[in-house]
Amino acid sequence: MPLTAESLQRMFAEQVGRPLDPQTAAAAAGLVSMLTDGLNAIDPEPLFLVEPNMAFEAAYRVPTGEGDDR
Repeated sequence: MPLTAESLQRMFAEQVGRPLDPQTAAAAAGLVSMLTDGLNAIDPEPLFLVEPNMAFEAAYRVPTGEGDDR
């Protein structure tokens, strides 16, 4: 799902607390779309943009020191 100017304005308002200029949102959404398309051309696995307030769990565990039982 591509990033639209409207969704970028909504996310900006939620995270920053003030509105984002519509022209700036349109330009940023266009840039993100070009970058995403370029990255998808390099790696066949699709790159999905997620909202910044989503939480992620580590896919693998990295030992952090002595007594680490992960």
